[in-house]
Amino acid sequence: MKKFLIIIVILLLSACSKSVKITSDEYNRLRKGMSYSQVVEIVGEDGELISTEESVMLIWKKKAYQWVNSDGTKAVLMFEGNTYKILKLTEFYKTF
Repeated sequence: MKKFLIIIVILLLSACSKSVKITSDEYNRLRKGMSYSQVVEIVGEDGELISTEESVMLIWKKKAYQWVNSDGTKAVLMFEGNTYKILKLTEFYKTF
């Protein structure tokens, strides 16, 4: 039973160790026109897809992804087009 509890504690601590998904330094390296894959290369992990939009005639597509840290700071990026280049960078900010 004691070994089981130790394993649980180790798993919980390892899950908490990846609490920072995007740093301000990583965010500052992002530029409009970057592709989603370029962003993932800088940040080191996929973002969470939070919205998608398509035009009626499929002329354009937009997707918004976010990277949220455990301390409440986050970045939200809007991508547009078939290659999903960054259309808009939000500020790196803290939610309350």
